Amino acid sequence: MEEKQSQELDMLDIMSKCKDAASCCYDAICSFVTCILRLTYGYKFLFLIALIAAGALSYYMTSGNRRVYKGDLALKVNAGTSYMIADLMEELNEFVKYHDTKALSEALNISEDEASNLCHIKSYYYIAINKDSTRAIIDYARRYELEDTLNTRVKDKLVVSVGLKDRDQFAKMQSTITSYINSNAYLKDLHELHVANLKQKEQVINCDLNRLDSLQSYQFFKNKKQDLYLTNMTELRTGKQDLFYNDKLCLLDKRQSLEDELAGNNGIITVMSPFHPTAVSSESFIKKFLVYGCAFYILFLICTAVFKNRKKILDYLKEE
Repeated sequence: MEEKQSQELDMLDIMSKCKDAASCCYDAICSFVTCILRLTYGYKFLFLIALIAAGALSYYMTSGNRRVYKGDLALKVNAGTSYMIADLMEELNEFVKYHDTKALSEALNISEDEASNLCHIKSYYYIAINKDSTRAIIDYARRYELEDTLNTRVKDKLVVSVGLKDRDQFAKMQSTITSYINSNAYLKDLHELHVANLKQKEQVINCDLNRLDSLQSYQFFKNKKQDLYLTNMTELRTGKQDLFYNDKLCLLDKRQSLEDELAGNNGIITVMSPFHPTAVSSESFIKKFLVYGCAFYILFLICTAVFKNRKKILDYLKEE
């Protein structure tokens, strides 16, 4: 009984401490917000100047040749995997990120002026929902987890997203990127081997179809015995022999699949959907203003807090 009462007292003590801690946190948050509001109101003219500066910088960054137009290029990967193509695009994006226009121009075989128009080269995977190829979404948010066993990345499709300052350069950039990928020596060897295997399979299927035609002709026209025979393990027939329709249809379906795969297999990649660049800049004024506005407001709070408490800070620094 005493042990139970002791446990109840401990629980009440813990709940009391949690309540006190929550109350302290609430008071601290309220005090912090009040301090911010007082600083903002106390230096309202400086706050207004910070907002105007953020707006001016946002307008500057979203006007003129600083506008960025975005376009997506959907690719069918015929050799290698989407992971390999994504790695190639990531390598190019590293050049863009560090403003290495010389290396980028050499890699893509374009001028440095054209390379300077590139703002980003990103790749996004298709995600097969429930491992079903009938439905796939593009992972623009890049939220796919490698541990996900329900949904998988599609290995033969990829989206390449490009940001350009000049909207008229997308057509040339499409041919530039496709040429860059198709000129990869390792992927070229894989593509040649893949196409050779497909053609060899097609020849085997055609040969088997010819043999079935010959066998069908022999069974139907030359072998006219009226013996009993089995068409499969469950059907017993008499008279003319079976025409092998099931076998022929199976081979024809396989040949159709191979022909479909060979039809668009002229290179390492095939363009499924070309660039359709946005008509307006992908970096809007509102978006930039929110980013720069927050940055300028934080800077405003730091500067005003330092200015207001400058005497205390100086006295603290002078203390020995």
